Amino acid sequence: MSDPVHEEDGKSSREASRSTSNQTTGLPQSRVKKAAAEMTNFPLNTEVTFAMTRATELFLEKLVENVPVRPREDQEDQMELHYDDLAEYVEDKKHLRFLLDIIPCRCLLDSVLPGK
Repeated sequence: MSDPVHEEDGKSSREASRSTSNQTTGLPQSRVKKAAAEMTNFPLNTEVTFAMTRATELFLEKLVENVPVRPREDQEDQMELHYDDLAEYVEDKKHLRFLLDIIPCRCLLDSVLPGK
């Protein structure tokens, strides 16, 4: 039985899986697979792990592209991303508010735990 996803290029599912596993990603696929395993009971094959890893990379690239950056204090020609700018950007964008638990804005301990 042929795989409709790879039918056009003449690759079988097994060949496509091998070629996917040979592709490299910036993030370690083992970590993505481990994180996904904590959220689901379904085993992930190589293609799914690669797709999830690549999607995560693209999401992070797009996020970082849109956050305002500042020139480095010691080298004006280089830019740097500050945590506070990222947290503020996440808080300001409605479609990114799901990240607020992961990237919260900083606050003083006194404002969270009065009397300490």
